[in-house]
Amino acid sequence: MSRFANDLGYAGGPFTWNEDRRALLRSELDAWYAHAYRITRDELRYILEPTDVMGPGYPSETFRVLKNNEVKRFGEYRTRRLVLDAWDRIERGEFLDDSAEVEAQVIAPVDPATLPNGAWASGTDNAYASLAQLAALVKALPGPMPIARVRLAALYALEPRYLTRRLSGTDRTTWRRLVGPTSEIPAGTNVAAFAPRIDANWQSAVRQLRGMGAIIEDLTAQTWAPGARIQEFHTETWPDGRAAFVVRVLAGMSLDEATAGLSSEDVEWVRAYAA
Repeated sequence: MSRFANDLGYAGGPFTWNEDRRALLRSELDAWYAHAYRITRDELRYILEPTDVMGPGYPSETFRVLKNNEVKRFGEYRTRRLVLDAWDRIERGEFLDDSAEVEAQVIAPVDPATLPNGAWASGTDNAYASLAQLAALVKALPGPMPIARVRLAALYALEPRYLTRRLSGTDRTTWRRLVGPTSEIPAGTNVAAFAPRIDANWQSAVRQLRGMGAIIEDLTAQTWAPGARIQEFHTETWPDGRAAFVVRVLAGMSLDEATAGLSSEDVEWVRAYAA
C-alpha cells in the first residue's frame, strides 16, 4: 500500500500493528459513517445490539459472534462501547475538523519533578522517533518559527547527549534522570556527528507532515508553523516532554550560541535553512 500512502502525503514506514489502536480507529470510522447517513444514536444502538433498544427477549441479533468473542476476551461488548463513545465525542465536537482553522496548541506545562525516572527514555535513531519529535516540536510552536531553530531543537531532543553537555545544576540532573542512559556522555570520548545519521528519517518525517498539511512551510521566510492536522499525531510522553524542555533551555539563545561546540556537520545540518 506504499504508493497509495504516498499519494495521501505519507512517506514514512508501516505503522506498528496495535490492536487497541485499531479498535479505536474502527470505532471512530463507524461513528463517522453513522453521522454521514444521519443515523440517530438510538438507531446506532439498535444496529449494534437490538435488545439494547427493544429490551430483553427481542428475537433479533446483529453481531452475535463479535459480541460473544469480545465478552469472552474483554468481559464486555467492547465495540458497542467504543462506537457509542466515539459518537458522543463527535456530538461534543471533539474530533478535528480539517475545514476549520485550528489554533496551535502549546504543550501543557508538566512539572518534571512529578515524573518517574526514565519518563522520556526512548530510542531516537529511527523513523518513528524523528516523526514523533518533529510533530511534538511543531505543536509547541506559537506561530511561524525559523526552520533552523526547529531543526536545532530537534537535534538536541533526538541526541540527548548534546544537551547534557550544556546543562548544569537541577536542569542537568532532571534531564539525565528522565531521559536515561542515552543522555550520558562516555568519559574521554566525543559525540560523533548525529545529523547525518538521522537525515533520511528526518526528511521522511518532514515530507509526511508537510504533505498532509500538518506543517505550514514558508520557504521565502524559511519558517514552519503548525498546520490544521498536527493535532492528529499522538506525541504524549517522551516527545512532548523533551520538546518542552529543549525549547525552554534554548529560549533566548542566538543560533550561534546554541550551535557552539557542535560538529561542523551538525552545524551545517541545522543551518541548512537559516534565513
